[in-house]
Amino acid sequence: MNKTIAFFLTMALLVSAVSTGFTQGSDMVVLKKGADKTLKTYVAGSQIHFINIAGYEVEGSIKKN
Repeated sequence: MNKTIAFFLTMALLVSAVSTGFTQGSDMVVLKKGADKTLKTYVAGSQIHFINIAGYEVEGSIKKN
């Protein structure tokens, strides 16, 4: 019984360690209107230009970190 529990705990630890290696951060910006309508998607390498809520213009390219 103890070997079975140790085996399942080891397998659970191994699966969780491997699965975290496959996660990745987001490399895109999505402009949405409301909760369900996507207006534009900007991916890494694309240019973006917008005016923020304080009125400042922001211009640049999307980088993947």
